[in-house]
Amino acid sequence: MARSIHATRRQLEEQHRWDYADERAHAAALERLDEGSTRKRRIKRAIAADRAAPARDGRSDALSIPVTAEDAGPNVHYPASPDDIGAVMRRLPVGALDGLRSVDLCLGASWQGAASEDDEDGGGGGDADPYTGRKGWETFPGVYSPGILGVYTPDTARIRVFGMVYRPDLPDREMWEACIRIRMLSTFVHEAAHHFDHAARIARGRWLANEEEKVELYAEDREFAWLSDCVVPFMEEAYAEPLGALLAWVERHGGTRLNVAQIAGDPRRRAKGGRVLLSALFTTGGALEQLATDVYDEEDARTTRLGFARNLHYADLYDEALESIGRVLADHPNDAEALALMADIYVHQDRNDEAANLARKVLEASPDNRDAWKALADALEALEQWPEMLEATDRALDLDSGRDWFDVGQRARALLALNRFEELEPELAWLSGQSIEFSQREAAELREAMEAKMVEARDADANS
Repeated sequence: MARSIHATRRQLEEQHRWDYADERAHAAALERLDEGSTRKRRIKRAIAADRAAPARDGRSDALSIPVTAEDAGPNVHYPASPDDIGAVMRRLPVGALDGLRSVDLCLGASWQGAASEDDEDGGGGGDADPYTGRKGWETFPGVYSPGILGVYTPDTARIRVFGMVYRPDLPDREMWEACIRIRMLSTFVHEAAHHFDHAARIARGRWLANEEEKVELYAEDREFAWLSDCVVPFMEEAYAEPLGALLAWVERHGGTRLNVAQIAGDPRRRAKGGRVLLSALFTTGGALEQLATDVYDEEDARTTRLGFARNLHYADLYDEALESIGRVLADHPNDAEALALMADIYVHQDRNDEAANLARKVLEASPDNRDAWKALADALEALEQWPEMLEATDRALDLDSGRDWFDVGQRARALLALNRFEELEPELAWLSGQSIEFSQREAAELREAMEAKMVEARDADANS
């Protein structure tokens, strides 16, 4: 049972090019990132491990569970130390760690190679870091994270949390280690949840080891609760100074003040029914990583703040994103990119009249601003102003480098509302021909609605 990074930076950068006007586009992106899972092999391993697991008698007190660091080196670091993990263990509910034999901090290089082939989350693989050669991803500049962050093996009742790789003279090291420490502790409580689930719940027949969805749902729900109740309070008490420096740095460069809970984020990525949550793709952690990259690349304040605002908007932190945009507009009051992004956020907040007016203001000065046309189309759709919405969508499509399935779907919805069925037919055919399941599903739903409207119109003519 592994805790992994579920999307590579390259994938996230590609997804950030999308304008996620609503959940349909998010779902399609997640659908693509979840392709190719190897669930059957995962089930077989879980069942085998369950059968081989030794009986666990007695209660393991947190103080008696050894926490050790196995791998060492000048570039191998464990920001969450054995003492930190021990402190969090003592905050967990009584009985949560019964039967746990050890917690091991290690590099985990062998797990990264295997995961890309065998782990259903696809968290392994990546590029070799320049110091140890372990596969993974550069998250913060100069900091290399493994794709698989930690594992719990039920046959040994052992948790492994994998460390980070970076040089000892990392700039602003204490500040960034505070952030990384939260992630490592979040990984630990996720694996602790798997242990508790396996030892105390699955063992009692609550569900089978092959019911992957329930197992992961439970672990992620417990991780979120323990992150909020145990990890964040511990960090605020034990590392107030470096966290304060981090939050001040974010406010200075990103243009808005976050809190420690927002830095920690919401680790849940699954919902009942197998649906993947939007937080799997867009998190405050990812926004923070990009902000750090922009700052250390010496981008100007406008670029760093506007990029941070865009990523906070993807993470559904709309008020914070608007604060960042406000800082940009204070220096650049007619910045078209900032104003178009603000209009888009207004749509998410159901401030559709304001969004439409703001988008029109941008288009008066920049008539070829694609983002403003898209924000206007979204606002007009919510307001059910179909002729104007169709015009805005057509302008956005004209400015696209290629046809975007979401934009085509939006155009199709306008044509349906206007009963322009002949023009709608080729759009439905195009949507049906896309490889994205969500596009095909929308085409089917629109076609059903079109046929129902056509039958209704025929019946009305027959009765007239």
